[in-house]
Amino acid sequence: MVDTAVGNHQVDVELMSRNLVNDSLKKNDAFIRYKIKDVTIISGLDIFDKSSLEDFKEKEEVNYRGINIIYGKKRFIRPPMLYANNFIRPGRYYSDRLQENTYSSLNSMSAVKQATIEYTPVKDSALLNATITIAPANIYYWQVGLDGTNSAGNSHHHIIHWSA
Repeated sequence: MVDTAVGNHQVDVELMSRNLVNDSLKKNDAFIRYKIKDVTIISGLDIFDKSSLEDFKEKEEVNYRGINIIYGKKRFIRPPMLYANNFIRPGRYYSDRLQENTYSSLNSMSAVKQATIEYTPVKDSALLNATITIAPANIYYWQVGLDGTNSAGNSHHHIIHWSA
């Protein structure tokens, strides 16, 4: 409340504030700032490809710089590359920007068909576990480019596509 009738060039200001962290707001998820607990990357799994699912019947787990990486029979994308292209890390707060940067970075890799990110809340805490699944692009796709100039000076460019 503001009272300007106090005197010449004076204003009395009465500030009333409420404590926003009360019991009702603590229970409201909109006010919780989530932190990342565990990050798991499943590298090379395409749930729509039967052979990919078969590869993951036998899996290998690697921990690289605090990130859990799960591989099937075939190793797909080395741990340092996965780490460098993922910005969701244990101990960091959840951020839309970091999630979008991770999507953008992983999906821009030519070997990647699609990356997905899922979050699972840790019970009775403000923590999230993140699972990133990376589906490989068609590994049997080749593109070869040939450039040449003939003796008449005409430039030629040929692209040959092959897929199995």
